[in-house]
Amino acid sequence: MPTILDLVKVPYPATYQGNKIQPLEGVSLRQAFLTGKQDIQGYQFWEHSNKRAVTKGKWKAVSKIGTDNWELYDILTRTSQNQTSFSKLDKNISFCNVCQ
Repeated sequence: MPTILDLVKVPYPATYQGNKIQPLEGVSLRQAFLTGKQDIQGYQFWEHSNKRAVTKGKWKAVSKIGTDNWELYDILTRTSQNQTSFSKLDKNISFCNVCQ
């Protein structure tokens, strides 16, 4: 939602019909859409099409929702996970330890 609000230049409300609503979470990806680059510090999480992922720096961990099986990738090696030469690392490596 932060990206959509940023693109249409609409502020996120603090209330709706007189009721407080939860604060907006996340960051806008507008910069990435416009320049192809995004400077995000820390972790970034998302879910889409029955999968979930987390990225930090050059690392991306991907898992199917409902499983505990995660795959860890170096996203600087290739731009697509569908390419067989994408660097898949030992799944026993802790994502948090890799990103330190």
